[in-house]
Amino acid sequence: MYVELEPMVLSRKSTPEERDRALRRLYEWVLERQPYDAEHMALAALEKDFRTGKIGVRHFLEKLATSDLYLEHFYFPYSNLKFVELCFKHFLGRAPHNMAEVETYAKELAQHGPRLFVKMLLDSEEYRQAFGNFGVPYPRSAARYHSPQNFQQSQLLREEAAGRRGRALPALVWQKLGLVCESGHCYRPEPSPAIAQAPSAKAVAVRPPASTEPELDAPLGSLLDELQEFLQML
Repeated sequence: MYVELEPMVLSRKSTPEERDRALRRLYEWVLERQPYDAEHMALAALEKDFRTGKIGVRHFLEKLATSDLYLEHFYFPYSNLKFVELCFKHFLGRAPHNMAEVETYAKELAQHGPRLFVKMLLDSEEYRQAFGNFGVPYPRSAARYHSPQNFQQSQLLREEAAGRRGRALPALVWQKLGLVCESGHCYRPEPSPAIAQAPSAKAVAVRPPASTEPELDAPLGSLLDELQEFLQML
C-alpha cells in the first residue's frame, strides 16, 4: 500500500543526520531502492559532497541521474517512451498528463540523449517551483487531474516497482489498449468462459466507468493500430 511522503527540504544549516535521511529518501525514490555496497563505493565522492553541504539536492540529482548506475537501470533496458515516464516520476514527482506530453519529451530525448534530457527536467521551471535547489522530489498529488485516466496512471506509477509493468509501454498506453502489465510483460486478457456462458452475463457484465475516455471503447483493430503506431516510436 502506498504511503504518502511528507515534503523534505534541506538548507545550508541542515545537520548531518538530516542530510543522511534526505540521502536515503533520494535513493528510495529515484533509484527505487538503496544502493548496494559496490554502488555506494562508486558514489562515495558524490555522497561526501552532499553530506558536507558542498552541493544541494538538485546538483546531487543531476550527478546521480546522469551516472552509469541510473542509466543502466532506467534508460538502457527501457524504451524511450517508458524512460520519459520514469523521469517524470523520479524528478517531477508526477505522471505525464497525456500521450502528447510523452511524445514531445520523447523527441527531446531522441535529439539530445538521456543526460541532457534529465538535466533539462531538473532545470525546468516546473522542477524549480516544485522543489527548488534543496527540496527532495516526492510524488505530488494534483489538486485537479487532466482526466480519470491521468489520475489512475498517477496511482499506478507511484506504486510501480522497477520493471514490474513492462519496459516498453507507458502506463497510459497499456491502460488505453486494455492490456494487463503486472509481471513485467503486457498481454491482452482473454474473456472468462464462465462469464461469457452465464445466463445472467448481461446483468453482471463489467462496464467501463462513466468517466472513462471514449477512446477506450474503440474496436480492437483500432486499438492495435494505435499500439503499432506507439511501438514505431520505441
